[in-house]
Amino acid sequence: MLENAYDLFFYGLMREFELSAEELMFLMIIKRLSKVRGYCFASKSTLSKIMRISIPTTYKIINDLKEKGLLDSATWHNSRLDIYQPRKGSLVVTEIYDNAIDDIKKTYREVKKK
Repeated sequence: MLENAYDLFFYGLMREFELSAEELMFLMIIKRLSKVRGYCFASKSTLSKIMRISIPTTYKIINDLKEKGLLDSATWHNSRLDIYQPRKGSLVVTEIYDNAIDDIKKTYREVKKK
C-alpha cells in the first residue's frame, strides 16, 4: 500500500499514462509555469535548461505528451476573425491531466479513510 500522497500521485500518473520520470517532471513544470497566465510561455530552450536535457529531447517529450493527450498548444481568441488560434510556442496541460490529478486525490482520500 502506498502510504504517502506524493507516492500515490506520482505512481498513479506514471502508471495510468505510461509516463517516464522525465515526462512527468515536464508536465509538472508546465503546470507550475502556467499558474499566472493560464499557459506556459517559456521557450523550448528555457524548458530544456530547467530540465537539464537537450533541446531535441525537449521536443521529443513535448510531442510524446501531445500524442498521449496530456499537453497541447495554448490558443487565444481572435475576436476580429472569431476563431481560436495557436499562441505561438506556448503550452498548456490538458483537462485529461487535470482530471487524472482529481481522480488520484479522490482515491487518496478514500484510502486515507480506511
